[in-house]
Amino acid sequence: MFTPPPDPTYIPIEPDPDELIDPDAPPPPDDDPDTPDGPDSSTPLVPADPNNGTPRL
Repeated sequence: MFTPPPDPTYIPIEPDPDELIDPDAPPPPDDDPDTPDGPDSSTPLVPADPNNGTPRL
């Protein structure tokens, strides 16, 4: 199979980012309480069990 060489004058057309936004869509939420952010986002909600790994008697 022979594939022709690419056209050197071909310019790929990329969509305009502003046209990809749906004008009827609601605006994105500014502050979602379910998504943690900031420096404390890696803090677990439940503290670790201090007796984890010790056998129960």
